[in-house]
Amino acid sequence: MDRLYRSIFRNVYLSKQIFTHVSVIQQDDNSLKYDDIIEVEWMAKYGHIGLLSDKLHRGAALFYERPWDFKVFKALLKKDFEVFKIFYQRFYKYNTYIKDDRNDFHDSVVLGM
Repeated sequence: MDRLYRSIFRNVYLSKQIFTHVSVIQQDDNSLKYDDIIEVEWMAKYGHIGLLSDKLHRGAALFYERPWDFKVFKALLKKDFEVFKIFYQRFYKYNTYIKDDRNDFHDSVVLGM
């Protein structure tokens, strides 16, 4: 199933068609669009690990508010180890936290490409 998802959403034409049709169907529901979803915790909380995987592979800007909360780690480890490695390298391996003057971690981390 995961391979099918990836093959569909890596195809730019198909993914644009899908998101266009979904946005038309849900235009009155105020649903979020692909580019609007940047919160890592939200994607993990609602089970959108495939979306998180896609955004990590594409190098999209992501907002990670609680880097000390390991719920995202657990969700990624259960779903896809390769995506977990990308996530780890992006948010932890290179110490990309923003530190304040007291040498504490800042409340959030925003990373782009």
